Order: sequence, then structure tokens, then C-alpha cells
Amino acid sequence: MLVEQTGIVADALGLPGPGIRAARVCRNKYLQRFYLSQWGPRLVVVPPQGRAGLDVSSMPFPAVLKPSGRRSSSGVRAVHDPGSLPVLLTEYPAAETLLVEEYVVGAEYSVEAVVQHGRIVFESATQKRTTEDGSDWFVELAHTVPAPPGAEHEALLAANRDIVDRLGVVAGIVHTELRLGRDGRPVLMEVAARTPVDGIMPLYHLATGRALEQTIMEVALDEPATHPRPRRYARQVYLPQPSGTLQDVKLRWPGVEPQWIPEGQPWPSSHPANPTTRRPCGTSSCSRNAAHASANCASRVTGV
Repeated sequence: MLVEQTGIVADALGLPGPGIRAARVCRNKYLQRFYLSQWGPRLVVVPPQGRAGLDVSSMPFPAVLKPSGRRSSSGVRAVHDPGSLPVLLTEYPAAETLLVEEYVVGAEYSVEAVVQHGRIVFESATQKRTTEDGSDWFVELAHTVPAPPGAEHEALLAANRDIVDRLGVVAGIVHTELRLGRDGRPVLMEVAARTPVDGIMPLYHLATGRALEQTIMEVALDEPATHPRPRRYARQVYLPQPSGTLQDVKLRWPGVEPQWIPEGQPWPSSHPANPTTRRPCGTSSCSRNAAHASANCASRVTGV
């Protein structure tokens, strides 16, 4: 939420930062569609005063309805037919600008890139899985770092390079979410001038052997940036849970205990498992809101 303010302060003080354009555009999905139209899906913009009599005849359905200025996928949902759209629009604050976008069917990824002096010094793609197959929402369930190599990976990196260049990113980390459509072309979901959330940063630590935060700090201090490279795969999986309050997590695996993460606190440090053992992971990290553990977890939930 402080990306734009931080970008302004960095610019005013002459400190390394994303730059005014990148800081502003990365906080507004409508501006992203304006600046990065080459990579965006088809869309109809719904300004606050334009909800009555909205014409979406040019849009295929199902479509995706999303607010232009929120974060963490808040308010982003699938719309299956134009007839249901007027009712759904009433569920959003009256002053909010909304986007009705083409529903891009295809695998979802993110690209993480660290930029220094306008040049990318680290880049890698993350493979994702969401709840969209059984839900109208797009909650992320799994991340794999790095995404498998190949032509698709290279296409994602190439698209992100162009996005970074068009936004004029000067310094810092960029987190770009894309989908590969049926034709294999990357389509931009959104781009952020900040670190990725969930467990993606710890996954990069596991995959490269070096915390990516160190490279980000080198960029912030205008020191020569170290270029970590993935040497192994790391994967995070959220377990779908029934509605209710999570009471406890039990692991059926000797020697592995859950670690509870206080709300808003950093993830605990993890280390790669010994390749000679068949342990699911070195540690299993859990939050009271969701079980961040392997498939060998058994959670006890009480309904509310």
C-alpha cells in the first residue's frame, strides 16, 4: 500500500527506487492497461458513474470483474454471464473504478525481477495454481520456484523485460503476474513494484541458497548486486480447508513439527531436506488462518 509514497520519497531524495511512473502505474490496474495495452486482455472500464446501462456486448463471457486499485486479489472474481453483472456491481463501493476483463484460460505464473540502474540483474518465473477450477475467486494455492524451463519460461521472461522497460523501472524488485493463453502468448494480469507475498520469497531462498532480500538491499544501497541462481526446485502448497476456525495441525511424519507464524511476522527460516530422506520438507509452517504445510498434514477444524 506504500509503493507509490515510497517511490515519491525515493525520487525526491535521489535514492534508488522504482521511479515515479512505475510506482504510480503499479498501484492502479487501469493505468497498467493504459501503459501496457500490448500485454493486457480485452476489457471494458467501468467508472463510478458508468455502472448504469453498462454495455459489455464487446466482451466474451465468462469474464473477470476486478477493482482497479486494490491488492491481494481483493474483489477479483469470475462473472459467468452478462445478466449477472448488474447485481455484482452493486457489491462494490460506489466510488470504485472497476474493470470487466477477458477471462484468459491458461496456466498462471509470476515473474520476479530485480532491477538496478534500469537493468535486470535477476529474473525468474514462478508457477502458480489457484482455486479457480472450483470457485469464482482466484485464491492462490501453490507456488513452484522456479517454473519449469523451456519455451514458455523464456516467453514469460521476455514479456516481463518489455514491461519493465515500458514502465521505466529504475531500481528495486518487480513482481509481474501473467497467464499463458491458449496461443502461448503471455497476458498481463497485473504488475507490482514490491516483493511477492505468500511464501515466494522463502521459496527463492530455498531454490537459490541465498535470500533474495540480500540482492534487494544491495540495490537499495546502490552496491554491486549479487546474482543468485536457482539450483533446485522449491514448492509451497496451501491445503484447501472447510469453513471454520483452524484449531490445530497434526503431521503424520516422525521428527517434523508444525511452526506457527504470528500474524504479520516473517516466515521462519527453512533449509532444503536431505535428498536421501523422503521427508516432505524441512519444516512445516502454519498460520492460524491457513495450514501452510505438506500433504501429510491433518488439520482439525471446528465450524463457525
